[in-house]
Amino acid sequence: MHSNLTQFVAKKFPEIPILPVFGNNDFMKNYQIPGCDVANIPVPTAADYFDALYKIWFEDIPSNLAGKTEAQISAIKDNFKHAGYYTYDFDDKITIIGLNTIIWAQANQCMNSGDEEWKEMDWLKAYLDS
Repeated sequence: MHSNLTQFVAKKFPEIPILPVFGNNDFMKNYQIPGCDVANIPVPTAADYFDALYKIWFEDIPSNLAGKTEAQISAIKDNFKHAGYYTYDFDDKITIIGLNTIIWAQANQCMNSGDEEWKEMDWLKAYLDS
């Protein structure tokens, strides 16, 4: 589904970056991060899931990485593949911050341990302080 929708939107707006963020229904189980097996149903690991979506959401949309330096692409990729959050610089004055708020959802049975959620907030604070 992600791939079909992404390709449809990318064809309609070929010159415009399309910067997705996660919502509650973007995972295999509502409000559950990848790798969270709460119903004894095989699910992909978080690393596999974020890697696949990085390819669909960034590499398969030519305008998303067009004109980006290797350092910018690496920063987007590293953060996104960790837990689905990232920054995207349009230019030297405009930056989009895409957060994965599913990490913070009370319904997320595999998170809320205090560790992963704070990694995202620590990353955000460090970014905003820089």
